[in-house]
Amino acid sequence: MTMDGPTEARPGETVAYRLTYHTTGTDAVVAVPPGTSYVSSRLLNGEGQLGWDRGLIRWGLSPGDGVLELTFRIGDDAGPGDSFSVDAYEPGTETTSSNRVVTTILESQ
Repeated sequence: MTMDGPTEARPGETVAYRLTYHTTGTDAVVAVPPGTSYVSSRLLNGEGQLGWDRGLIRWGLSPGDGVLELTFRIGDDAGPGDSFSVDAYEPGTETTSSNRVVTTILESQ
């Protein structure tokens, strides 16, 4: 799994992250980052089904390669210099840096 997305954003912005994966058939789990709200998620490539598990976004993925897009909105009260991470993992595995994007909040325009 490899997560990719913006490393900087401003309060109130909507930001999208992409998770590229190759799986034999498992779940991809992503927590909604603190200070953001969930907007949407969809498969751009591949097959799977969206589910929720105790506040976690959980996609049941079919075997093969795919791309999953996750969209969040940054809270209006996010302050410059604040940051959050978007992490993806397969249950039973550790999150690695390739599965994580850290986004730093810039000043409002």
